[in-house]
Amino acid sequence: MQNVSRFLLVVLAAAACGKQRAPITASEAARFLEQATFGPTPASVAHLRQIGFGAWLDEQFQASPSGYADPVAADDDLKALQRRFFVNAVQGDDQLRQRVAFALSQIVVVSGNKIGDPRAFAPWLRMLSADAFGSYPNLLRDVTLSPAMGVYLDMVNNDRPDPVAGTSPNENYAREILQLFSIGLVRLNPDGTVKLDGRGAPIPTYDQRVIEGFSHVFTGWTFATAAGAQPDFPNPENDAAPMELIEAHHYPGPKLLLRGVSLPQRQGGAKDLADALDNIVQDPNVGPFIALRLIQRLVKSNPSPAYLGRVATAFADDGRGRRGELKAVIRAVLLDPEARSDDRSGGKLREPVLYIAALLRALSARTDGTSLADYGAAMRQTLFYPPTVFNDYPPTYRVSGSTLLGPEFKLRTTPTVLAQASFVDDLLSGITGTTVDLAPLIAVAGDANKLADALGALLLRSSVSPAARQAIVSGIASLPPDDLAARARAGVFLVATSSQFEVQP
Repeated sequence: MQNVSRFLLVVLAAAACGKQRAPITASEAARFLEQATFGPTPASVAHLRQIGFGAWLDEQFQASPSGYADPVAADDDLKALQRRFFVNAVQGDDQLRQRVAFALSQIVVVSGNKIGDPRAFAPWLRMLSADAFGSYPNLLRDVTLSPAMGVYLDMVNNDRPDPVAGTSPNENYAREILQLFSIGLVRLNPDGTVKLDGRGAPIPTYDQRVIEGFSHVFTGWTFATAAGAQPDFPNPENDAAPMELIEAHHYPGPKLLLRGVSLPQRQGGAKDLADALDNIVQDPNVGPFIALRLIQRLVKSNPSPAYLGRVATAFADDGRGRRGELKAVIRAVLLDPEARSDDRSGGKLREPVLYIAALLRALSARTDGTSLADYGAAMRQTLFYPPTVFNDYPPTYRVSGSTLLGPEFKLRTTPTVLAQASFVDDLLSGITGTTVDLAPLIAVAGDANKLADALGALLLRSSVSPAARQAIVSGIASLPPDDLAARARAGVFLVATSSQFEVQP
């Protein structure tokens, strides 16, 4: 394992020093930026080509984070935060942090369906942004003690068992932190393939006794005590600080955890929590489980076992003996040969939020975010309102009639395809509240071939099939040659509603 880690670090260090075998092409730069940002722009492509992949990552790791301001009062929805999300995604400089934070929000899920107060949701978004380049152990602790997660999965005010009343601790958070946030349901090999027992059946990662053990760990935590108040259980809601422990309501007995580990009795709730989270973090399943989730959210739906294994190795050891360092994991995800290969069989379907943001960035849009979340909702993805703890779509969803994973295809229906076309039409008609810059396209719109080439470079990394290019040229040429703006709009509509643009290659 150490030899593999050292080899990986040598490869990544070479990339970080800009030791490219050849100059980065515009197409290669755009593909990298499709994975690492909310979409390439002409300026970002030029910048990446100049400094190289590794230097770009270093630059992004140092970029100041875009923020989410605290609302002054509770609203009945999260519209202000939705607008700010799109402003940050389209116009923010900290693209990598935002893209990773968005990916994390789809792994450790909370939802406005239960947490509609922006005063609780804004701190959650800031936490994900702050932890995007930190360590997975720190992220897991912050998620566990977040008041938003405490409300969403019922850990806040989770009381110790009462034999007289016949009550037991709530198991929701105990179940989901294992199944969805860390190790999954079955044992994995380091490359993410499923481990089988002697009968060829998958090996479970835990059973009901372990769920009960963790549910007892997660007792005694309530909202932070307000300044000047006396601690109580339960405390009044406080979304501005992590949850705090009221020891008298924490179960003091022994607790069974993963891999047969048991916590001793009466060591205190804070020590129980620290030991339990460490028990999760040290599980060999965490690396391949999180590696697959991040690869799927950033690069492709079906990574090879070798690719997944290399990322899991970076999770296990960042080269300095540290486990779960997300900067090392992100580098491994984005700089891996499989991520950088121009294999047309890979990639992933753009989900609505990424589809909207990518198109706006390509067209150098300026926006205040108004109505963009509504267009996403029409495409079946309402930002910050995933319908279940599995996100807007489960990571294990398979494309109909195929053995391949295609999580985002869960959202793709005939109505959502029509909603995409409606969004593009409204955008180009100027009725969305967002403006786009078509001047570079209008400048060449008198020549249908030149406009088709410009659109291909801007939106498709110049990877346009001959048949698709001919269809674009024919559509443009059917319009009056002197109506350059109409030609540019028609060209954008044809490309942006094509299946090629729907896919992040």
